[in-house]
Amino acid sequence: MDSLSTPLINKKKFAGFNDKWTNDPSFKDWIEKKKDFTAMCKACNSEIAIQYEGRRALTVHANSIKHKKMDLAKKTSQSMNNFLIKKHTSQERSIIISELVFVYHNVKHGLSYNSLDCLAKNISKLIPDSQITAKMTCKRTKAAAITRNVLGPYSQEKVISDLKPCFYFSIASDASNVGNLKTFPYAVQYFNCNKGICRKLLDFYEEAEETSLDINALKKYY
Repeated sequence: MDSLSTPLINKKKFAGFNDKWTNDPSFKDWIEKKKDFTAMCKACNSEIAIQYEGRRALTVHANSIKHKKMDLAKKTSQSMNNFLIKKHTSQERSIIISELVFVYHNVKHGLSYNSLDCLAKNISKLIPDSQITAKMTCKRTKAAAITRNVLGPYSQEKVISDLKPCFYFSIASDASNVGNLKTFPYAVQYFNCNKGICRKLLDFYEEAEETSLDINALKKYY
């Protein structure tokens, strides 16, 4: 049989993913490429076969009840990015510095952690347009940890560095009962050429043992 008389077989053309769809206002918020003939809906987390209908398949999916529900839920609920802090970013550093200043102000003026707890709950309302205050979570428990583990050791290092060049200084100690614990503050007074006469708290510790022998042993230890 002559090849010219053989009828041609119609080959069906498949529709591939068009990159322009990611910029289309109707699809750009939820569409992404999965494979050459498959699109991915980020709202529904489902695959869409486009090889037969192309763009029309996306339109049909966008009008489906499932997609409309998921899209509405995404728009009405807050994104998790509003609550999570990305590590090793300038925003994380700004939040850490803000919390340190927050606690330092509280300690310097002798305010209670209860007052800090109250202020921390309302600071985002006082400054609603700040992304830093919106993600600050510095209440009494965290503030106490920052005071004991960050500000306290740092202040001791500053006092010790000031004492090294001093020839004369005086140390005073006292004791006070707080519940079933006895507290021992150690205060130091010295002269600094730049700051003048300085009075600093060198250490403050608690001890349940209250006998004279125990107190004397502690003073020798410290």
